[in-house]
Amino acid sequence: MSENAGIAGIHDVTVVGGGVIGASWAALFLARGLSVTVSDPQPGIDEAVLGHLAEAAPSLRALGLDTSELTARLGFEPDLATAVRAADLVQENGPERLAAKHAMWRTTEENAPADALFATSTSGIPATEIATALKDPGRLVVGHPFNPSHLMPLVEVVPGEHTSYETVERARAFYRALGKRPQVLRKEVPGFVANRLQSALFRECVHLVGEGVVTMQELDDIVTSSLGQRWAVVGPFRSFHLGGGEGGLPHFMSHLGIGMERRWADMAQEQVAFDEPTRRLLTEQAQDFGGTVGELAAERDRRQIAVMRALGDRFDSCPGPAPHRMPRPCLHPTPPHPTPTPPRHGIPTPQRLPPPMSADELTDRVQKALADPVTHDDGFDTHEALRDVLASAGLCPADSGGKITFIGSDPVVPSIMRLGAVPALGMTAKSVALAALWRHRGGEGQDITMDLRKAPHRLCPFYDKKWELLGGYPGGTPADPANPLGFDFYQARDGRWVMPLNPYPKIKNGVYKLLRTWPEKQAVADAVAQWNAADLEQAGDEAGVVMPMLRTTEEFLREAAYEHIAEGPLIKIEKIGDSAPEPLAGAAAQPLSGVRALGMGHIIAGAGVGRDLAQHGADVLNIWRPGELEHDSTYNTANVGVRSTFIDPYGPEGRAKIHTLLRDADVFYANRRPGYLAKIGLSAEEAAAVHPGIIHLSISLAGESGPWTHRVGFDQTAGALSGIMLMEGADGVAARPTSTPTLPYISVVNDYVLSWLATTGAIAALMRRAVDGGSYRVTLNLTRIATWILSLGVFDRDYAHEVALDPDPDSPHAYLDPDTFTADTPCGHYQGVTDQVIMSRTPGRFRDVLLPRGSSAPVWLPRYS
Repeated sequence: MSENAGIAGIHDVTVVGGGVIGASWAALFLARGLSVTVSDPQPGIDEAVLGHLAEAAPSLRALGLDTSELTARLGFEPDLATAVRAADLVQENGPERLAAKHAMWRTTEENAPADALFATSTSGIPATEIATALKDPGRLVVGHPFNPSHLMPLVEVVPGEHTSYETVERARAFYRALGKRPQVLRKEVPGFVANRLQSALFRECVHLVGEGVVTMQELDDIVTSSLGQRWAVVGPFRSFHLGGGEGGLPHFMSHLGIGMERRWADMAQEQVAFDEPTRRLLTEQAQDFGGTVGELAAERDRRQIAVMRALGDRFDSCPGPAPHRMPRPCLHPTPPHPTPTPPRHGIPTPQRLPPPMSADELTDRVQKALADPVTHDDGFDTHEALRDVLASAGLCPADSGGKITFIGSDPVVPSIMRLGAVPALGMTAKSVALAALWRHRGGEGQDITMDLRKAPHRLCPFYDKKWELLGGYPGGTPADPANPLGFDFYQARDGRWVMPLNPYPKIKNGVYKLLRTWPEKQAVADAVAQWNAADLEQAGDEAGVVMPMLRTTEEFLREAAYEHIAEGPLIKIEKIGDSAPEPLAGAAAQPLSGVRALGMGHIIAGAGVGRDLAQHGADVLNIWRPGELEHDSTYNTANVGVRSTFIDPYGPEGRAKIHTLLRDADVFYANRRPGYLAKIGLSAEEAAAVHPGIIHLSISLAGESGPWTHRVGFDQTAGALSGIMLMEGADGVAARPTSTPTLPYISVVNDYVLSWLATTGAIAALMRRAVDGGSYRVTLNLTRIATWILSLGVFDRDYAHEVALDPDPDSPHAYLDPDTFTADTPCGHYQGVTDQVIMSRTPGRFRDVLLPRGSSAPVWLPRYS
């Protein structure tokens, strides 16, 4: 046979059984360039298979496959022991008799290579039963196609009780690379899924024809003119979801479900069997089909291809969920760590995902929120909001493998924002991603519970100076305790406001130079009052300092910068380079065990990513420049669990150290001034050149493009630009450009929210890399997060202040004390705020809670230590 490039590590396939299914498989394998040996002792099998190849060739060509050398790599070997000796894959299509399959698989296991993939096309016998014939039952999986297998996309991948995770992933990756749509079933069930659905429908078809309601031809016309066309684009559940109108599937079940239940009850009374009268009736009516079976099949395939073309279902284009949910080739040696052999229920199942929110939809939601501020309990759907958030990372709530529960409802604190739901959504999204990764590595699904009434404490753990303590005292800013460029608003000459939040030496001195003033609050106020706000903002922009003019949200939506901010997803994940897949070992202690994260995070948004990763098993090492300042208040909150070291990134020695660390890292994260990473050779593209396969995560104020892309800023800067600070003031949603602004009740808008969503994106990228390979860029920005917060709805200020902080601890609007933890650390006795989200199987724990800044050597800890 001729050489072939292979698919997902598969080069040589032995097809056991040359009947209709086996020959159809052979046709597809050959058309995809694989070498195929058909093993079937039946006389004349070679002629039968060649005849089927000739029949299949037109369909394969129509799907864009080359059939000019279809038989060049085809061979026949009746002796099974000989046929499987060089096989990378054995696809068995033998008789549906357990004894026969046992005999075939015993012979196969005894003679096939030890690393060959074993798949059975059985239409109903569980893999668990077939695998009892094998010494290693973990090698066998069901790979059940939908007939004709060379044409229809579906392959049901069904693991048995002892099927290994590696076997399932290899099978799923191979079928995906073959152009199929592999669907891993969560449980074994007789007949699997497609056949059960087909059987249920056909049972009713036989009943309706038998009762004389319609003829066979009429029934076929009804199906092809209704359900057939509809189900080609949406499945049954989505179809009924749409049938429920604005209320979706819940509305359908509540208002129309009773009619469905009546039909079910009626169907349950039906006695349907292929008795003699039924057989005779169906046989007679089948004569009306006309033409031979071959002619009818050819016409069916021609029409099927037309439908597939219309839907884009070609072998060179298989649309579907996010890449890691339906893997492309991922056959790659497992690292020399624990071998992944998880239970079958630990396999995440591909899900149909809603598309990420478009810019127009985002704008429309914000405008509707402003036009109709919430003045009552509006029944906000936290679960629907969670689905939207996860969709931007290619995930969905079902990836957790368990139940997700939200407790309480906004307003919890007096704010125009949903400051209970917003942090709850961020923490829950991160938890779903962690649960998905845990299942990806073989763990079980888990329940996630989030109490909105505690969530604001985790969004800003230090604002009330009582929950986050070191040595019994809250962290502060001892290097600059009276900075007038903190959380203060200053009014300009034209009555508008600016917020010069500049808490670090370089930018703080830049403001004093710009304003020609000194570090005293009244002096700053007098200097600002000499400027029009827009002119001062522009001057601050040119000086590289933080000087945003406060805007109303309506003004923000009209900015040219807004178009760039709104056009991207909440969590943007881009593949920027190719590399080999890097599977994560199974049997891990935590979801991120063995993962290494190198950081240049500071303040909260970036540093918080390190905390999130460390809490769930990653070795996180953050780089600080020698002499760089960090305030105690932010270090003590965002660097929990993180090791850190001092390295000068500007000199050759420092860069060499960073590159050495980067080559062994899985994730790099940073929230530095725009252009800084490129200046020191650590842009996403440069990092990927040093380490193909890196996950590069960067955080900014206003995104990667547009007129604000070079601006610096913080959490509150995004709130000032987006209109939040003005609406938090006394005028609420009716705020004007000159209205007096106010900080949110908990002082912040979204710093930690961005950290949680960034962590979600990093985990999603790790799962993609595990099966697809590649380097990935993950980007988020504070102003996009602020816009998303507004899109969730805004409260009438008076209503929020009246309802929030309910003293009744059982009230949905109570503001409950947070859950805390304590630890004795090298820095002193520490009390911190937990994530408030409860994960039933992987709650998270820190290796080291708080270490002195820069106290760790610039080396990695052993993986899986």
